Amino acid sequence: MKQGVNAVILNEKEEVLLLRRADGKFKGCLTMPGGKVEPGETLSEAMIREVKEETNLDVIGHQFINKFYFPKIDVEVGIFFAQTSGTIDLDLRESSEYFYIKPSKENVDKYFDQFENHSPEVIHDIFNSVNFFLKSRKKLLNLSNQSNVFFTDRGNRSINLALKLAKNLGKTKAFIQDQGGWITYEQYLKKIKFDYHFLDTDYGVVSLDIIKKHIDSDSVLLINSMPGYFAVQDNMDKVAKLCREKGCLLINDVAGSIGTEQAKYGDIIIGSFGRWKPLNLEYGGFISFNEKEYSKFLSNNFDKELKEFYPELLKQLNGLDKRREAFLAVSKKIKTQLSQYDVIHKDHLGYNVIVRYSSPKEKLDIMNYCKLYNYEYTLCPRYIRVMDDAISIEVKRL
Repeated sequence: MKQGVNAVILNEKEEVLLLRRADGKFKGCLTMPGGKVEPGETLSEAMIREVKEETNLDVIGHQFINKFYFPKIDVEVGIFFAQTSGTIDLDLRESSEYFYIKPSKENVDKYFDQFENHSPEVIHDIFNSVNFFLKSRKKLLNLSNQSNVFFTDRGNRSINLALKLAKNLGKTKAFIQDQGGWITYEQYLKKIKFDYHFLDTDYGVVSLDIIKKHIDSDSVLLINSMPGYFAVQDNMDKVAKLCREKGCLLINDVAGSIGTEQAKYGDIIIGSFGRWKPLNLEYGGFISFNEKEYSKFLSNNFDKELKEFYPELLKQLNGLDKRREAFLAVSKKIKTQLSQYDVIHKDHLGYNVIVRYSSPKEKLDIMNYCKLYNYEYTLCPRYIRVMDDAISIEVKRL
C-alpha cells in the first residue's frame, strides 16, 4: 500500500488552504498541500518537503491528526496540522491557484466534486476529523489564554517535553512545590539533569515571598495551580508577573485547574486528559504557549501518531463547566458535613477534600463517613496530596 500526506494550513481566519492541481490525471482538482511519501521518509518529513515544494512555505511546527485510506487508489494518507512561515509562492507546474475555505460541512459539500479522488466517506471523514481537531484546539487556547497548543499522548509526556524545552532554553535550575505536585516532576527533573529544589508551601500553596527568594533568570518554576486537586494557587497572576520580572520560565500544570482563571497564567501551560481528571478521556495531554518557536522543538521531539481522541475531547471540553460545578457542589457538601474536623484549605476553590486527623478514632470516623457516602479516599502523607496525617476524599473520581 502506498502512503501519502496532506497538510492542514490555516490563515488568520482559521480557514484551510487548498490548492488546485495544474497537471496530471487530477488536473483541475482540489487538494490540501501534500503528496506521496518517498522511500526512507517519515510521514512528517514527507509533509514538510511537500509543503515547501508546492507552496514555498517553511513548516515550523506540526502535529499529526489522523490517517485515512483511499480505496480507489490504494493510498493511506496521513493528515497533519502544520504551522508555517513565509509567503506562498506556488510551483505553477503543480498548482494553478490557491485559496482558503472554512472547513465546514457546507463548504466541503460545495467543493466536493472538485476534490481529487473524491469519495463521500473519505473526504467528509477527513474534514470532520480536521474540524474536531481545530475546535478542540480553539477551546484549549481560550481556556489557557495562549496562541499555540501541542497535543501529546499523556499528561506525563507533556511534563517531560515542557521540562526538556526549558532545558533547551538554557534553564539550569528548577523549583517545585514540596507537596501537592505530581509524582513525575522529580523523576523527570532528575532524568533531564536539572538542579532542582522543593519550595516550602502551605499544604501545596506557595507564597510570593518564598518564590521571590529563589527564582532568577536561570530557573524554571513548575507549579501545579490546583495542588492535590483540593486548593487553587489563587495568586497565579502575581506569580506570573514575578516570574516575568525575574526572567524565570513559568510552567503551569493545569491538569486540575483547567477551566479556572488560574489556568491562564504561564509561559508554558501543560495538562492531562488522563483518568480522573476534569477532562477525563483516559488518554492524551497538551502543551500550550505563546512563543511560536517552541513549536519546532516540540515537533522535533514528539513525532508520534496519536489516537484520534478529538471528538471525545471536544465533547468533554463542552461539558467541562458542568463537570466542574458538580465537583464543587460535592466538595462544598463534604466540607459542610465535616466542618467539625480540620479540613485543609477549606476556603479555597478545589475538588478533593483533605481532612487532617489527630487520633485513630478521628481517622476511623472520617473513613466511615467516606464509606457511608461511597466516596473514594486515599491516605496521606502522599507527595501528590499533602505530607501530613490526613485523608484525601477523591471527589475528582466521581
